[in-house]
Amino acid sequence: SIIYGSAYAGKSSAVMEVCKWLEKDHSADFLPYRVTMSEKNYKYKEFFQYLSEQIGCSLPVKTTDANRVVENFLSSLAIRAHKHNNKVVLVLDEVENLQIEHYKNLKFVFNRLRDEGITLITFLVGTDALLTTKEIFESSGSIGEQITRRFMQGMHHFHGITDEEQLKYVLEGYDSMMFAGQTYTQHYFPEAWKKGMRLADLTEDMLKEMLSISGLPSLPEVPMGYITKIINALFLTYGFDSVKTDGEGNPLKKNWI
Repeated sequence: SIIYGSAYAGKSSAVMEVCKWLEKDHSADFLPYRVTMSEKNYKYKEFFQYLSEQIGCSLPVKTTDANRVVENFLSSLAIRAHKHNNKVVLVLDEVENLQIEHYKNLKFVFNRLRDEGITLITFLVGTDALLTTKEIFESSGSIGEQITRRFMQGMHHFHGITDEEQLKYVLEGYDSMMFAGQTYTQHYFPEAWKKGMRLADLTEDMLKEMLSISGLPSLPEVPMGYITKIINALFLTYGFDSVKTDGEGNPLKKNWI
């Protein structure tokens, strides 16, 4: 499947959390890995060597033998997969950097694992450029069609915040997500928390401020990366021990944004 969206939309953070969830709660059923494909020019051996490094199965000594690197990667992955219901979840991030030869390598892995009775479930994460890549593969003949059938059947658009309801949902996360026995809002604004104030209460104020700054009549898509930066600045600038509270950890509402 393809997971695509604009830069800073929060794709990488989201899939990272999904992998952690699979590893924690569903390790008996899935073997999850997330790998960031940050380079464009992986050679055949380098490609498998990099994957091996990322999943922790590199050879103890370096070798120039590409086949040895590939076979070590496949055998190590297969041995692990047999302990996890023969299902591997491979999340490849920033795949807009990959070339068709890299997808051919993935196809080879897919086929070899299938021969071992192992299902390889892939998620390709990247920008909207992935849609163009898919279109090119679909029109490039049998190899491209084989790649799209194996790795690009499902399409999921990951977008940023587009309305008040979504913004409130995100802010509620800071009011409910526990960290060291407290929620984030509770930690940074303890006295306000005791009085019943919650970050989500400021959804309307934050939205109005964002619209005022943008000068637009309605909210455009705001990438999650920008939303988290706003909230981080809010906590660190106006939170507990900040000079911009009332001295007791109560936020000055007009300064929350």
